[in-house]
Amino acid sequence: MSRLQFNNNFSFDIQPYEKRLRLIVYDNTEEYVCRKESFSNLQKFIDTPTAHIFRGRLQLYKEGAEIRVEAKGAHVGTVSLDDFRNRLATLKVHRSGGRINFE
Repeated sequence: MSRLQFNNNFSFDIQPYEKRLRLIVYDNTEEYVCRKESFSNLQKFIDTPTAHIFRGRLQLYKEGAEIRVEAKGAHVGTVSLDDFRNRLATLKVHRSGGRINFE
């Protein structure tokens, strides 16, 4: 799965990490900030009227059909809600032997 490129040097990706997901903002090729979060919390964020998720260096703000991504207090880019939802859908969760595997 390729990264979502913003209109500047920043890009965004969601990757499986143990039993969670890692949301990563890259500055060119370097990892700028990341946040580990459960699949269910991210799913709740996109499915409910909640407008803000996370505190700290990486924050997401839902505004209509878009998600504004802030890293270290600055707006770094915007992801469409549909693109974010599709990324989560591709990381379908399957239980296997008590461990979560992402495909």
